[in-house]
Amino acid sequence: MEMEIAIALTAIVSIAVTGLLMRKQSDGLKERISEAQLSEAGGKAELAKYIQLADSVQQQLTKQEQQSLELNQKIDQHQQNYNDLLARHAALKAEQAERDKSFRSQLENIEQQKENIKK
Repeated sequence: MEMEIAIALTAIVSIAVTGLLMRKQSDGLKERISEAQLSEAGGKAELAKYIQLADSVQQQLTKQEQQSLELNQKIDQHQQNYNDLLARHAALKAEQAERDKSFRSQLENIEQQKENIKK
């Protein structure tokens, strides 16, 4: 369970870093687009290329953000399952301790009865 959480956290961090890098790249591309608009007709083809690249980066960023949300939901679900299991474990330990106490008490009673019978 903890390994899954660690893997999911690693994936989220990776997605976040990738998203930041993509956002920075997107900003750089937009700046280049502005510069290309000021240039001659040859710049129009480059502008189109950068616009397409910026759109592609934006689509990838949107996809990464969606994946990040999904991974966060999975982490929350795993964390809830883990908490439920911890609570169940604690309850079972308490129940076992109570049973052990009861069995020890019964064993003591049996031992006392044995002693009484021997007397």
